Amino acid sequence: MAWKATGWARWQLCSERVMQFVEADGGGTEYTCWETFGGLLAPTVRRTVGKVLVERMRDNARDARVFMESRMAGAMVGGMLSGKEEEIVMGMEVEVQGELKARENIKDRTRQKGVERRQRILARRARARLRMRRKTV
Repeated sequence: MAWKATGWARWQLCSERVMQFVEADGGGTEYTCWETFGGLLAPTVRRTVGKVLVERMRDNARDARVFMESRMAGAMVGGMLSGKEEEIVMGMEVEVQGELKARENIKDRTRQKGVERRQRILARRARARLRMRRKTV
């Protein structure tokens, strides 16, 4: 599975993400994901969000595994999970939901910090304008 970004001119920024599912020897599936960037803005993207992208790819791999394992566990027992399997799947879902909630909390705090910062900047500008008016009077 792959996707290619088309929002920028190719010389500015081009990106492509590939997610590969390959049947492994001895059963199971091997999951590989990589993203390629090119263009003048690629180094900037790497510096600013490179680590975050790697973390999100790990999250993506974990979430895909949880999803597939829960589906396979249900299919193996005719659509019904044993008590232990149900417990494992529910634990995974709770863990994923907890991580999603934590990410949302971080986003909310970041948004709030941005709002507070903008308010401080606007207050400083207003004070500077007021000082300029006093000097001209």
